[in-house]
Amino acid sequence: MTTPESSRSWKTVLREQGNRLTPQREVVLEAVEQLQHATADDIQRAVSDQARTLNLSTIYRTLALLEDLGVIQHVDLANRGTVYHSKAIPAHVHLSCSRCGQVTDAQPDYFSALALTLVRTYGFDADLDRLVVNGTCRDCRRA
Repeated sequence: MTTPESSRSWKTVLREQGNRLTPQREVVLEAVEQLQHATADDIQRAVSDQARTLNLSTIYRTLALLEDLGVIQHVDLANRGTVYHSKAIPAHVHLSCSRCGQVTDAQPDYFSALALTLVRTYGFDADLDRLVVNGTCRDCRRA
């Protein structure tokens, strides 16, 4: 959900970069923030009542612009494809259930030992907020 502070910051960033604040951009960002880990199709379905003329290509262009501005980011989930979420929420690792598709946010601190090992062993600095760990969620394991 858009808070006044996050709304003000992305609007400011948009204008500072010479971009217009259009109703379509605002609707798309609000959907991303509300849905959290949403595909472009999810976003289109969510905004269809408010913006009937907003087509998928406009949504993709808006998502690309918002990501270039650092307002949102995408991650690629094996079972759902590319999903988008707001960068107003804290950085996190994505735990993606291979059975039901549920995405759980995990604190990156839990993965700091792995990140340190990757740097020491391979000289590789992992981008943990784009990390996706595939597996089976608690609910699916119980079923």
